[in-house]
Amino acid sequence: WKEIPCNREVLSLRLNLTCGQAFRWRIEDDDITVGVMQHRVWQLKQDETHIYYRVIACAHWSIASCTSDFRETMEGWCREPKKFSRKRKLDDINSNQVSFNQRNCQCHQNEKNILFDYLRLGMDLRAMYSDWCNKDKRFAKVSSALPGIRMLRQDPSETLFSFICSVNNNITRIVSMIEKMCNLYGEKLLDYKGTAFYDFPSLPILASQNTDKDLRELGFGYRAPYIGKCAREVLNNGGEKWLNSLRKKSYKDAFSALCNFTGVGMKVSDCVCLMSLDKLEAVPVDTHVRQVALRDYKFEIKTKTLSTKTYQAMGDYFRDLWGLNAGWAQAVIFVNEIKQIPQIYE
Repeated sequence: WKEIPCNREVLSLRLNLTCGQAFRWRIEDDDITVGVMQHRVWQLKQDETHIYYRVIACAHWSIASCTSDFRETMEGWCREPKKFSRKRKLDDINSNQVSFNQRNCQCHQNEKNILFDYLRLGMDLRAMYSDWCNKDKRFAKVSSALPGIRMLRQDPSETLFSFICSVNNNITRIVSMIEKMCNLYGEKLLDYKGTAFYDFPSLPILASQNTDKDLRELGFGYRAPYIGKCAREVLNNGGEKWLNSLRKKSYKDAFSALCNFTGVGMKVSDCVCLMSLDKLEAVPVDTHVRQVALRDYKFEIKTKTLSTKTYQAMGDYFRDLWGLNAGWAQAVIFVNEIKQIPQIYE
């Protein structure tokens, strides 16, 4: 295990990983949370002063990361082992092991940076909580029982398709749907304690498969055709490179661009902006946030459904109240709500 100094006041690890921001994490036992992130299978745990982590599988560790000549040699050994001399085997292993080890070493060196970035540990959570408490008495009351709520910084492509699955759904079912999609289309990373762990499918895979038929059979319902069609639309715009470039765009531009895709409404767009595109001012307005706005902040709306104008007005209300990182503050309120009522996404 490797460690990062971090106390519970600035990170509630398990709660952040299982509260509806991300859907690939599982509680393995009383101490360990296991999940897939950045093409790796991670185990994470926490005590009062540190986060502990280890990577138990990585896509880059597979034989596919070796040279093509080495792969052909390995495959040849399996087919006709007698044709390969012991010296040739050793020479091939030695020449390729250096390169393979170098890649693995780099992979391990990057792990701390990946996790640090994913958990946004570079941001001063105490200062943000203090600022929100000073601006909002309701937040001060709620947040005292919920220290360490952080906004994860996730992969934009995975976040986009995960939240397309979230519409009118509950967290347990979202997790199940995403796992089924990964098992069907993703690269297998590991078999561990009777569970197979798969990477999240790539955009080209999602765009090229008959996802409508496949995902309907897996219980995706009306969401099934959205996945493949949205993947093709994103590819036509420039793929993952274009999607990642939205991090450098304004919140307004990124939000509008995402809303053009199949299956992406205002709430899904705000979730992607907030949780993967560095738009911490984005406030996803789902059924929970709407209820809080009406019940605790006396926000008034004239219709039962949220129009575009009302949705934007509600987001603006919280941005005015909490400031530039309003979406993060909203996440604390959201976690408080889902701890008390059924976990339904609108």
